[in-house]
Amino acid sequence: MSSSICIAIPFIVYMIAMMAIGVFTFKSTSSVEGFALGERKLHPWVAAMSYVFSGCSGWMFMGAAGISYIMGPGAWWMLLGYMIGVLFSFLTIPMRLRNYSGYLGAITYPEFFVKRVRDDTNLIRGICSLALIVFIVPYIAAQYSACIKGITSLFNVTPLAALLFSVAVVTIYCMLGGFKAVCLTDYIQGWVILAGGVLISVILVSKAGGWGSMLATLKEIDPTLMTANLGKAGAALLGFVWYSFTTVFVVIGRPHDTIRNFAIENSKQAYEMALFGQVALLINYWTSWMIGYAGRVFFPNLADPETIFPSVLTLINPWVAGILFAALLALLMSTVDSQLLSVATTLSVDLYRGFINKEASDKKVVSLSRIAVLVVSVLGAYICYRTPQSVMWLTLYASGGLSATFGPSLILSLYWKRFNKQGAIASMLSGLLAVIIWYKTPWRATIIHEGLVGWIVGLVVGVVVSLMTEPLDQAQIDEEFAYIRQPHE
Repeated sequence: MSSSICIAIPFIVYMIAMMAIGVFTFKSTSSVEGFALGERKLHPWVAAMSYVFSGCSGWMFMGAAGISYIMGPGAWWMLLGYMIGVLFSFLTIPMRLRNYSGYLGAITYPEFFVKRVRDDTNLIRGICSLALIVFIVPYIAAQYSACIKGITSLFNVTPLAALLFSVAVVTIYCMLGGFKAVCLTDYIQGWVILAGGVLISVILVSKAGGWGSMLATLKEIDPTLMTANLGKAGAALLGFVWYSFTTVFVVIGRPHDTIRNFAIENSKQAYEMALFGQVALLINYWTSWMIGYAGRVFFPNLADPETIFPSVLTLINPWVAGILFAALLALLMSTVDSQLLSVATTLSVDLYRGFINKEASDKKVVSLSRIAVLVVSVLGAYICYRTPQSVMWLTLYASGGLSATFGPSLILSLYWKRFNKQGAIASMLSGLLAVIIWYKTPWRATIIHEGLVGWIVGLVVGVVVSLMTEPLDQAQIDEEFAYIRQPHE
């Protein structure tokens, strides 16, 4: 039996299992809350895994591993920025957001902001929908691009065939099972990713002759792979470290992972979710770095560093490689499915029910959500096929845009009573525009990431505009804040 067939068999079995989960959870999606939030009955471990791996995306085993292949220890500056951003999110958001979303009866992310600041103009729904389309569709395209690189590196198929296969699998189980299917598959995929990443890291170091022998070989390939400064010093090193750490601001408040906080059974489970999620994240980051770093010993001159993960799979037993390749696709799918669901529920609940047909039944809204999943998935696939780009940098841009649009308003909503409708509208719109404008400047890659620019602009504008306009009913806000500060069952 050829190695390609040995790799393909466990991979295909895994894909079928993921679609089966969509069928299994179909019955729990008859209501909007069931489709969008799994009826708010998520176990904290499931929520944690889903939060972490819906956010990690294809940039972990493709983008981050590729950066580690090039930079070695220097890649940790960027990875640490991400870790700090996620840690900040876990410490500040889950308990309060679970309490507040439940208190307000908010089902979608935009609906939370609408109800929190009492927006009767629907401007917030419109801005949120615009941001999701502008940033999440390219984000989805980046994940499909990673799928193509992975599949074509191992199998003799065309990029189009690889793309169509990836789109079909993710779209089917997301359309059928909704939020519950997404979270259950994220949970299963999370364990596959963690176990697979650890296994392949151990295999690579062993095949390299041990840690010392591996480092000696890497030093011969490129001496800068031995240090975290990449051969830089002074202002050049400071600029690199500063830019890398600004990735803190590309993960806070993104809709597709933050929505998990709505769905845990109760807010007392928030800290259990945070602890479990942070440990899983650390393991995942370490293994993705190891794959890129150790993989360079065996493939020192790859034309595309983002193909290092599928390349190292050719070094090991093909049956094991098939399982590990499933881990890669699992990571990609765990992000795509979450993003598809985020956009779909926003379009169906916030736009259709919020703007067009306020009396729409749950059955109709859920049906529209499924159609939206299909449309957005196809749109992301089209962008991927027509304009292929680096997984790493397209993901950073899209993630930064989402965080800058929603993050400042989320933190202000949870921690500042004076935050109001005008402040939220101004914060979201200014953060969104700042990211797009800064991304087009020639200085962004050497000075500061567009996500941080958008965050600063959104935060400052949100505060200033709120102070300049009429506050909300403070007695009611005081009551809400008294409730969200404490954990509840």
